[in-house]
Amino acid sequence: MGQGNADNNRDTVRKQMSQNLREQYVCQFQKAMEQDVDIPYNAKTLYLRESLIEEEFKELSAEIQDAIAELEHGGEVTKATQEKILKELCDLLYVVSGFAVTFGLPVQPAFNRVHESNMSKLEEGRPIYSEWGKVLKGKNYKPPTLGDLL
Repeated sequence: MGQGNADNNRDTVRKQMSQNLREQYVCQFQKAMEQDVDIPYNAKTLYLRESLIEEEFKELSAEIQDAIAELEHGGEVTKATQEKILKELCDLLYVVSGFAVTFGLPVQPAFNRVHESNMSKLEEGRPIYSEWGKVLKGKNYKPPTLGDLL
């Protein structure tokens, strides 16, 4: 095996380590469907990926609205609606992961850093909330550093 093959194998292992299992599955899918993997940004593919995310988000949102309607009419969220929400949530995760795979983004280490950053929002060990329940940034908040991952 030549040096070029060894370098390619190391790059493949490094790339797999920067992906979680979901991105690995999506990469497998995209290769099987002859879709782009690890390419430079270009307008056509960005537009496609944005459209896929938007479409799946709208489908998830519609199912969430159905669940809200069920609750507001005094009932419970039906198992059928829960199943639809789960399916649409997974579809959204799939296309978001597809964006990362298409452009070779190291999602797993970035997600780890964003998680650490989010945990720094605690103010003296306690969360701060907006009036509608969103967790706000406390004075100890540190934004994630992601540039070195690109």
